[in-house]
Amino acid sequence: MNLNCIRVYIKPFDIDGNYTTFQEVTKYVKSIGNISSEIDSADYNIGIYRNSNVSINLNNRNGEFSDIEVLQSIFRYKRKDSIVKITYAGFEYGFQCGTVSCGSRGLSEELTLFEGLLNDESYRLDAENEDAKFTILGYESLFDRVEVPYASLSGGDTVSDIIYTILNQTEITSLLTISSGNINPDVDQASDDISWLENKTVSDALDKLLLISNSVLYIKSGIVYVSARDPGTMLAYTFYGQAAATGSENIMKLSNYNNGAQRIFNLFTWKDSVALSRDADSININGAKKVELDFEVYTNTTKQENFMDALLAEFKDAKKELELETMLTYDTLALNILDKVNIDYPTVYYAEGDNELPVCGVAICGEAILPIGLWNLVISSDINFKILKKEYNLNNLIVKFKLREV
Repeated sequence: MNLNCIRVYIKPFDIDGNYTTFQEVTKYVKSIGNISSEIDSADYNIGIYRNSNVSINLNNRNGEFSDIEVLQSIFRYKRKDSIVKITYAGFEYGFQCGTVSCGSRGLSEELTLFEGLLNDESYRLDAENEDAKFTILGYESLFDRVEVPYASLSGGDTVSDIIYTILNQTEITSLLTISSGNINPDVDQASDDISWLENKTVSDALDKLLLISNSVLYIKSGIVYVSARDPGTMLAYTFYGQAAATGSENIMKLSNYNNGAQRIFNLFTWKDSVALSRDADSININGAKKVELDFEVYTNTTKQENFMDALLAEFKDAKKELELETMLTYDTLALNILDKVNIDYPTVYYAEGDNELPVCGVAICGEAILPIGLWNLVISSDINFKILKKEYNLNNLIVKFKLREV
C-alpha cells in the first residue's frame, strides 16, 4: 500500500508496566484495514452504539512485534493494550530545510486518524513471510471490560448522572477525558429504577442509557461526548457533483441513495404500560411502523412518553439517506459524526433533437421543448444532511460518508 501520507506509531509499556513514548513503525506496515466510526447508521436500527477498530499487518521478520519473551520485541511488560496511533500528513515527508526546491513541496500538519488499543487476542503470525496481524480496538472497547460501580449509584439519579458515574472510573479516565460538562443527553430524566444496572458492564449500561435518552456517544481527541442526535449548527462542508457551478467537483461516488422509508418509526408503545406516542399523519401515509419498548429505568408513564416523543420526532418522517465517497484531504478529515453538510448535485441538460435549449423568459410557451437531463438524480444544496458514519480507506486515500437528511 502507499504509505506516503500515512504514519503508524506504537506506544508500548516499559518493564514496570508504564507507558513509554510513541515509536514510529511505519516502515514495517504492509497493510491497514479500513477505519470506521458510526452511530446508529444501519437500516432499521435505533440507538445502536458501535465500537471502532482496525486491522493492521506488520512485517515481523526481525521479531519487533513478537511477545515479551523475544529479545528483539518492543514489548517488555505486555503486548496487550499498547497504544497504536495512525496519522495522516498531506505531503510525503523526508525532505529537509535547505534541500527543497521552492514551490515543489509544502508543509503539512500531522493529524490523527485513529488511536486505540492493541488486542493481543487477535495476534496471528504467518510463518512463511512472518507477517504479524493484529486488531486495534477503539477506546470504546474499555467499556466492555469495566463493571458498573453500582454502589455509587442512587435511585433518582438522572441519565447524565448515571453516565458520568459509570464512565468516571480509573480504568477509563487513565486513557480518556470524562467531564460532566460534555455529557448532555437529549432526554435527561431522573431514573425510577436502577436495579437493572447491577452486575452490568459499562457497555451494557450505555446500550440502554443512550437509547432511553435519545442520545449518541462519540470520542473525539480522547474526550468522551454524549449528545442529542442534532446536527451541528453551522454548515461544515459542501460536496459538489460534476455539474455543480459553484464549486469544484469533489464527489467520487454517490450510492445507496434512498428516501429513508426503512427508518420510519411512527408508533411507540411501552410493554405493560398505557404509555403511547404516535403520529397520525405518518401512519396514514406510511402505515404503522411500531416499536415496543421495555426498559426498567422508567416506570412513570409521563417519563416513558417523554422519551418516546423524542424518538418519534426523529424517526416519524422519511429522511433521505445516501453514501458518498470523496478524497481523503485535510478538509474531509476534519468532518466528524453529526456535522452538517450539503450536496450540490445538479444534472446537465441538452436539447432534444435539433431544438435549442429553452431560455427562461425568452422561450415561447407551447413552442419550446423542455430539455433532457443526462441523469435523473438531482440533489439540491438547499437540503442539509448530517454525518452518521465515516470510513477511511487508506489504500486509496478515500473517505466514505453515510449521510441522513436533517
